[in-house]
Amino acid sequence: MAVGKVLTSLLASRRFALFAAILAFSALYPGGMSPARAQTPPAGGPGAPRAVVQGFYDVLIGAMKDGRKLGFQGRFDRIRPAFEKAFNAPLMTRVVVGATAWSAATPQQQDQAVDAFTRYSVANYATNFNDFGGEKLEVQGERATQAGTVVETQIVPTDDKPVAINFLLRPVDAGSPGAGWKITDVFLDRTISELATRRSDFARTIQDEGVAGLTKRLDEKTREIAAATKQ
Repeated sequence: MAVGKVLTSLLASRRFALFAAILAFSALYPGGMSPARAQTPPAGGPGAPRAVVQGFYDVLIGAMKDGRKLGFQGRFDRIRPAFEKAFNAPLMTRVVVGATAWSAATPQQQDQAVDAFTRYSVANYATNFNDFGGEKLEVQGERATQAGTVVETQIVPTDDKPVAINFLLRPVDAGSPGAGWKITDVFLDRTISELATRRSDFARTIQDEGVAGLTKRLDEKTREIAAATKQ
């Protein structure tokens, strides 16, 4: 399926959960995305927010162009290092889980959850960006907000209207592994927080089964994605 149709379908499928996602968004970003009191984004460079997103997009385009030759597993293997470089998967996993359940998990369970979240996220990219038909992944600009630096982009298919996608980036401490600016959330259509949606999607599993249950569920969904991907 073409990227444009995939994204349009994804937007439609997310509308039914929008109310729950809005509630989760309010908890994640109590100050909203207002520019008030925001810090100015850093100057351009290899580690600047805009460059981080552009680097990830470059890998996606490459995987799409080689998509048929690579197959699902090949695209997965190519995208995963780029995802781990660009995204703050440990922070994103903690946010989805929530402070209470996260603190109740052992360090091993936490590591397993981060790995499962990473594989599930990469699998979604590998199946949605599976072929190239002249699409453009355009990085348009960046702006500072109270929540972090937002990099504004759009995906321009050849068979559908452009889809706006924003990336929220925050700096990782210099003394931490993978220091620099990292993606901490993705906003489909500039409004639908991926983290808020994930938090809503898996809230019952986390409530009933904790972090271990989330890891199991993420692994199941990753296998389902791989099995359903035809190329």
